[in-house]
Amino acid sequence: MKKILALICIALVSLSGLVAQNLRDNEFQRAGLAYERQAKEALEAGEYAKSAEYADLAAEQFRLSREYVSNRLLVIKAANMITLAKQAVARAERSSQATEFASTITRGKVLLREAEAAYSAQQWEDARVKAEEVIALMNTIPAPEPVAVREGALPLPRWYIVGPWEKTFDCYWNIAKKPEVYNNPVLWGKLYDANRANMRNPDNPNLIHPGMRLEIPPLRGEKREGTFTPGAVYEPLPK
Repeated sequence: MKKILALICIALVSLSGLVAQNLRDNEFQRAGLAYERQAKEALEAGEYAKSAEYADLAAEQFRLSREYVSNRLLVIKAANMITLAKQAVARAERSSQATEFASTITRGKVLLREAEAAYSAQQWEDARVKAEEVIALMNTIPAPEPVAVREGALPLPRWYIVGPWEKTFDCYWNIAKKPEVYNNPVLWGKLYDANRANMRNPDNPNLIHPGMRLEIPPLRGEKREGTFTPGAVYEPLPK
């Protein structure tokens, strides 16, 4: 995540340079250039007092132009940083680490709301700083450790055959709890939604019957194939 955000920030810095060049073509800059031309013409005509007056007017317009450009860049930087902060929070929420670092993500959301409030109040610098705090906070969430795959392990199963209750205690909750399925009983609803159309009573998730062939939809895009075999060694579920 840090590398991606760093690359995006570098791109934004380059973009800011181009934006700054475009912003310099503003009404104040154009007025300053017009006064500058008039000052030169008056100087060449020997009208020194008028030339000095035009030069002062040009200097004032150029000052206003610099202020305008500086202010617009603050707005753009704040908006860009808030966008990056939103993306960082969204990635953290989708991460397998989301539950473990729920309090960190919650704090990030609070800071993000503060950044958006500062932006709405036209406090551009405060908004940018708050958004950067969000990104820094999300960067404290470590990437999950890579999962080791045992040699000869089978791909995760795509199908599960329901066994008799007195032997397997099979229900959506217990099946979802199996490491080869989702390793999390709370995800039983994903199994139910994928298989309810084939149930005798689709409105009752407790009524699954021995011999029923359940489909196990991928949880995070992992490859699944074949039917679950008790005792077989499977690849671990990606974190």
